[in-house]
Amino acid sequence: MLSSSVARPAWTITLASRSKWTPSETRCEVLFLAHETLPDRAELAGQRPPALDVSVVGANAALYASLGFRQTQISEHCPAELLDQTGLAALSDAVERAGVDSCPVRVCAEFVDASNRLCSADVLVYLFHGRSVCFVHLSSKASAMSDVSAELSCDVGLAVEESQRLALASAAFNIVPTFLWVFRAADHFIELANDATTEFIGCRKEDIYGSEWQKVVHPDDVAMTIASFASAAASNSDNVECHFRVMSPDGSFRRCIARGRAWRDADGRIARWFGLTVDIEDMSRLQDEARLAAENMARSEAHFRFMFQSNLAPMYFAEIDEPYNDMTRWHLVEANDAALAALGYD
Repeated sequence: MLSSSVARPAWTITLASRSKWTPSETRCEVLFLAHETLPDRAELAGQRPPALDVSVVGANAALYASLGFRQTQISEHCPAELLDQTGLAALSDAVERAGVDSCPVRVCAEFVDASNRLCSADVLVYLFHGRSVCFVHLSSKASAMSDVSAELSCDVGLAVEESQRLALASAAFNIVPTFLWVFRAADHFIELANDATTEFIGCRKEDIYGSEWQKVVHPDDVAMTIASFASAAASNSDNVECHFRVMSPDGSFRRCIARGRAWRDADGRIARWFGLTVDIEDMSRLQDEARLAAENMARSEAHFRFMFQSNLAPMYFAEIDEPYNDMTRWHLVEANDAALAALGYD
């Protein structure tokens, strides 16, 4: 059996801290396995899951200590040698069952200690976010495993809820028709964009991530866009707004406006911008047409007024109320210089 001299720690790897958790922060005996992504229950449809190619990729210091390894031996030891083929097969089967049932699986496995002897151990296997890595927790006290199982079952339940919330947030991010993005303040890289953004541009997300976004923005607008974000960050503003032109699938450029909100790190510095982009090309064209019509109207009026005032023939403007043949209902509004002279006015 594994050495019982290493005290079993409190199993407090909570959901909130697990993403930042590292093996060096705990005295739990931990083994890391790698394998391909498991299909979910719906995909299996009652069939047995396919055999997984599971391999040992790491172990923490507590596990090595429990197996009698000295500190100087750890760096030179291959983690895959901690298990014989029987032990690896047992853990492979546990990984498959953990993936299908979405809950921790307890098995017994044989480990190879520092003296090259086989040691039996109770192992609790569970998946990390259902991805390609799972953790195996070992303890020499079988009686303690029930407590560990209960705590990890609760933890996995929280993980499932969190995964559902993340899946919902991801779906909402991609399903809305607005162009959403996450922009890194330090190097002006796009970290994330939703489906609507790439559909509007007509490209893959990889084509605009990092600094690649500069290839789909009009060359004359790239520097101005970067300057807008840099200026907002330098002034410690919570908001940023800029205008630029974006290439559409047909190769033409459409005018857009982007508005972002600052996300700050623990030190209060602006780390990222979360924002949206709005296509204002149609609205801008209507505004351009209205402005052009107003300018043409103003030019026409100025031209007509010049012709009216410079004409040598008397000319009048009058408002006429019905009946039109009643001259007493005519109201003189304006007369040119020739008309005023004809009426005896200077």
